[in-house]
Amino acid sequence: MSRARVDAASTPFQVAGRPFVPRASFQVHPGTPEKMVLIAYEPSQAGDPAADVQIRSSVTDRQGKPVAPGLLHIDKVHRDESGRRTYVLAYTPEALAPGDYTLRIAVGEADSHLESYALLRVRSGS
Repeated sequence: MSRARVDAASTPFQVAGRPFVPRASFQVHPGTPEKMVLIAYEPSQAGDPAADVQIRSSVTDRQGKPVAPGLLHIDKVHRDESGRRTYVLAYTPEALAPGDYTLRIAVGEADSHLESYALLRVRSGS
């Protein structure tokens, strides 16, 4: 999540009333925890707050070879009446050499399935 200064009334990208700027790629450092937001919009899908949410992730290098993705878990799920679901994720990349990777996240909830891909840039140091 980017903490850029954004007027809350001017953006649909908010979590718990706090605006953020969306990105399709991000830079991380091995072992440093990061927060991510994944937004799904399914107006025809009735939300069930008691439904189990499952998450899976994978990371591949530039040649498409799978590497250890690190730790990823769901911190919170925000749902609204319009069918929007906002998943707040905690991610800690572990043991990735510096370089560019593709991070794939799959979230399943009730009968829905969402997949997202992002460019993950791993930098050395902290």
